[in-house]
Amino acid sequence: MTADSASSDKSLGLGLVFGVVAAAAALSMFVTGQLTSAYGFVGAVLVAGLAVAALHVYE
Repeated sequence: MTADSASSDKSLGLGLVFGVVAAAAALSMFVTGQLTSAYGFVGAVLVAGLAVAALHVYE
């Protein structure tokens, strides 16, 4: 495996992990309670940003 291939695999892996966490945070917005919804929204936005950053940094 070359360095480029390893970097690409790392990018996809981190992107997938952060994407799953962002989806879980987004789903937590549907739990009753305004505070949980607010934290779920903020968490989803931040982790989705990390997923996009991981895909670009290690590309």
